[in-house]
Amino acid sequence: MARKIYTELRDKGRVVRGWLGVSIQPLTPDSRASSAPGAEGRARQRGRIRTAPPAKAGIQRGDILLEFDGKKLEGPGDLQRSVGLFSPDQNAKLKVWREQRRWRSR
Repeated sequence: MARKIYTELRDKGRVVRGWLGVSIQPLTPDSRASSAPGAEGRARQRGRIRTAPPAKAGIQRGDILLEFDGKKLEGPGDLQRSVGLFSPDQNAKLKVWREQRRWRSR
């Protein structure tokens, strides 16, 4: 992350980071067992901003985020780091757990 920031400051004079626009919370073992048995991820989408990228991708409140751009998420920090390393003009695939099944973003 530091290398990316340094390079952007040196080359562009500013840092540009990806933004997903979701509010997330860790998925506790209890909530995982009750709402998502079999879901490996540990970050739950709590709400969404209608003009943000998740609205365009079809992400819904309560979705459990499993992967971002093919990388397994073990918690909210993994998602924040992965998104932060993306440029705003890049697209990424999300894998989510919704209503007892896996779902992929568009």
